[in-house]
Amino acid sequence: MTKLARTVLTFILLAMSSAYAIADNTVTINGTFGAQETVASIPISDQSGHAWVQQKRVDPLQSTDARFDGATQIIHEQLDTFPTYGTFRIYSEIKTSTGSVFTFFEGPYTVGQGTVPFYAKGKVLSGTGDFAGAKGIVQVEGDGAAGTYTVRLVLAGQ
Repeated sequence: MTKLARTVLTFILLAMSSAYAIADNTVTINGTFGAQETVASIPISDQSGHAWVQQKRVDPLQSTDARFDGATQIIHEQLDTFPTYGTFRIYSEIKTSTGSVFTFFEGPYTVGQGTVPFYAKGKVLSGTGDFAGAKGIVQVEGDGAAGTYTVRLVLAGQ
């Protein structure tokens, strides 16, 4: 093998191992709805039960990843809500003892018998402290009636 071929092969292997390390940085965090700090609901009169809701709350978080266990998530949420379904958009700050991760995600929810399942996708916008320069994706799923959810962060640049 020539010196050039070895150099190219080494570069490819290093690039692949770096990409694997970034792709493998998935964090699972469990959240519970916290107390609402502010809420505003504006009825929309196009049909019965339609409203635009804006709220802020602080949720406690748990994770097997020590960086996120015991953290809080500040939720800034907008809902376009109907009696049996709706959509939501959330900007959040996941605050840890060593920095914050800022996210945006959105998705639909439905109202069933005793459950309000929801699912959202979005992105990691930025970070501070240990998470400075953070980028990536976020997925959230949960049940609004139970007040519980799971966040999956795939962090790049960490």
